[in-house]
Amino acid sequence: MRNGTASSRGLVVDGGGDATSGSEAATYATGEAARLLGVSSSRIRKMIADGELAAHRDKQGRHRIPRDAVRAKLEEREQAPLIGAASEGSGEARGAEEPRDDGALRADVSDFRRELRRVREEVGALRGELLPLAGLARSAEQEKEFALDERSVLQEERARLQEELEGERRRADELAQELEAFKLKWWARETG
Repeated sequence: MRNGTASSRGLVVDGGGDATSGSEAATYATGEAARLLGVSSSRIRKMIADGELAAHRDKQGRHRIPRDAVRAKLEEREQAPLIGAASEGSGEARGAEEPRDDGALRADVSDFRRELRRVREEVGALRGELLPLAGLARSAEQEKEFALDERSVLQEERARLQEELEGERRRADELAQELEAFKLKWWARETG
């Protein structure tokens, strides 16, 4: 066994697998069985649907694959003829890959295409959700810029009005001084 995978002598799984206590102790989840058999989870579901792999559903409706069924599938693969079984003049095997029939390859390709279509649909849906949000973000950014521009205009207007007010106050002070001077001259002439 290497890192919780099946060895060529039998099925051995480390304690970290999906197999759990109780009635599920002798079963694997779809993903664990796929990892052990070296195929995709969708391929495991297809094998279950086609009757190639025994399974039942748990209380949550998920497939549970008996350990014995996985072990039998591994033994089937071990006894299948090896690809490139013998080198010229030597009796050694080149590899232990399972030959794949066209039907299994087509099923895998079909599964991958379905999964790709599903992912593309999800991406399209997410883009559909993202576009209005992007529009709102642009709108909020524009409103922020407008508010900043408006604030800047209001600050300039305030500064202008303050200058004008100061000018009017100076003019009022000058007029008040002129009035006092005029009053003094008038009283001086009248009383004088």
